[in-house]
Amino acid sequence: MKWNNKGREFDADFERIKKIKRLFLFGSGHDGKMVLKLLQERYTGLNIAGYIDNCEDKWHTTVNGLYVYSPNEIKPEEGTCIVVSFVSELTNAIDNQLEKMGFHLRENAWHFEQFLSIYASYAFDEVFFSSICILPTDACNLNCKACLNFTKYIKHFTHQPMEKLKNEIDLYFKCVDYTGLFFISGGEPLLYAQLPELIEYIDENYREKMYEFGVVTNGTVKPSERLMDVLKKASIRLTVDDYRDSIPDKQDMISKNIEAYESLEKGDDLLVRKYDEWISLFPHPVGCWDEDALIKRYDMCHCPWQEYKNGMLYSCNYASFAYNAGKDAPDMDNETFSLCEYEPNKRNELVEFRLGFTNKGYVEFCKECAGYMDINPYKVKAAEQEM
Repeated sequence: MKWNNKGREFDADFERIKKIKRLFLFGSGHDGKMVLKLLQERYTGLNIAGYIDNCEDKWHTTVNGLYVYSPNEIKPEEGTCIVVSFVSELTNAIDNQLEKMGFHLRENAWHFEQFLSIYASYAFDEVFFSSICILPTDACNLNCKACLNFTKYIKHFTHQPMEKLKNEIDLYFKCVDYTGLFFISGGEPLLYAQLPELIEYIDENYREKMYEFGVVTNGTVKPSERLMDVLKKASIRLTVDDYRDSIPDKQDMISKNIEAYESLEKGDDLLVRKYDEWISLFPHPVGCWDEDALIKRYDMCHCPWQEYKNGMLYSCNYASFAYNAGKDAPDMDNETFSLCEYEPNKRNELVEFRLGFTNKGYVEFCKECAGYMDINPYKVKAAEQEM
């Protein structure tokens, strides 16, 4: 989205939010639980009337204390709004479903990332981010053909100094009041020697400022005893991307590591994810785009992630990964936001940037990237290795 009224882009949204009489959360899963908790305990004052869900098995049951309706039961009456309370890989399909139900985005329907950010900023003077990722290292032990982090293009891996990371994390939480998901990614985070210390630092100092704290691993690196001890004690969610089907020579190692993580007995805080396919971002012919086309494409992309590094927020984390690997160069004035220069009077502007606003309305890598999820036609086998 292109800035036209910096710091005031969501004024009309908040006026509509103030008129809400009944709010329904579309999605009763993991994110739906988070959104409900935040609206009940932190960003209060709204009448949450129930969940809506596309899963028929949930209809007319109670989840997290809320009644679950079918989509057909909710009508666009005055004062009724819907908040989409899940991150979807099929965002455009959900948006189309809302339109058919008579609900229109930014009028009587919002995605939770926008809704919570607007409501927190305007009604509570807080900066809410749905998610952010940090990369202590860009090193990886795999060589995936379609790596979304562009690892195969990196000539020299880097590891961030621990004190630098601590200072950047301190700065982040000085500026951002609450984060839905704060996660450590890579590269492969387990290749960062000081990962246990990093996890401890965040968990001990800032855990109350986030709903979920997470670390993502490809499962092929054996965790140290020190890391296992920290993972056991910390309030952290460990996500293991299970590539056993794609990397036969590492199947035994992955299985042993998953068994080790299961021994921690973390319950729902251990998530093992299988992927049949990935999207491939680059290199692909994406056509010649004029400015209007680039803005439209960036808005359609719906990439929900941003990276934070060197005291800067990057508008698109995949673009940031590409720049790190030497592919193209960012327009720093357009697609980064410096927290070093942040002041409270720029709160709305910071929130707008996190929600996709930039001076141009797109990032430079849009000219080469095939896009995120549902606009990307290029599907590949997950974690297939370069020979």
